[in-house]
Amino acid sequence: MTAQDRSHAVPCLALLESVLYPRMVVPYFVGRPRSKAAIERALETTRELVVLCQRDPTVNDPGQSDLFSVGTLAVIMQMLLLPDGLMKILVEGTRKVRVRSIDDARRWLLAGIEFVDETPVDTDEGSRLEQEVLAKLHGRYEAERRAFERSMQAARSSADARALTDALVPLLFSGGSPTLASWRSGDTEQCLRDVAGHLENEIQQKIPDPLYVDPRSESRVRRLLDLFVPELLASLAPASRLSGYPAAVSLEVRSYVLAAMIPGPAQQKQELLELPDGLARLAHLSRVLETGPCPAPAVR
Repeated sequence: MTAQDRSHAVPCLALLESVLYPRMVVPYFVGRPRSKAAIERALETTRELVVLCQRDPTVNDPGQSDLFSVGTLAVIMQMLLLPDGLMKILVEGTRKVRVRSIDDARRWLLAGIEFVDETPVDTDEGSRLEQEVLAKLHGRYEAERRAFERSMQAARSSADARALTDALVPLLFSGGSPTLASWRSGDTEQCLRDVAGHLENEIQQKIPDPLYVDPRSESRVRRLLDLFVPELLASLAPASRLSGYPAAVSLEVRSYVLAAMIPGPAQQKQELLELPDGLARLAHLSRVLETGPCPAPAVR
């Protein structure tokens, strides 16, 4: 492979607290002007861009010093312009790259990159570590399922409507959800409507209004929980969570798939990307699963 084959310049997309791995397909919502310009430029040319994680997510207009130097070359599979001006893109990571330079003289960041080839590894040792990581993941998922089951049982046994929403809302909603605002303000009726709508959407099943005098009542939510909890617990089962694991692909790709399964901060995800090969990645994952805290269960 010649030097020209190994290096070229592509538009750069900076991510906030997120890392893209090779062979992963991930959607992103993009709103910053430079990032949108980078996507537009990529779509005009090869559809390729380099995806880099920011060192400090509070920096709004990052330059080269604000970005990690190792990232992933990606192809834009889909792009949708949303009514609020955001872009929704679906990208597939293709190869690990190292950024040698970033030109910020344009409306978009242009990154000079070179491909990073992973070193060959001992496949027997890799297989052993892989099975070790899978066993530990199985244990994590089983613990997550049991924790969620306990939380939902507590919610279902709540004595009244307010106690029911107090138990459910922190479990089902996060971030800037309007349901959190209605819950905090004490609007139990609106909160119950939001919870019922969320549960119906999750199980894709409507509870006919004639079954209830008041379709917004807590009895509606309790009936939805009877339908929702078994289905969700099944989805949290370790066998379900690992059912799509691609055993037929290379150890390098499988190590990235396992890395993507494990919750963690962007810094930890970046460290995994920068490791030289799948063997080192699996060994690191095994240590993380041995010592790190069990991730909190979350539906959304």
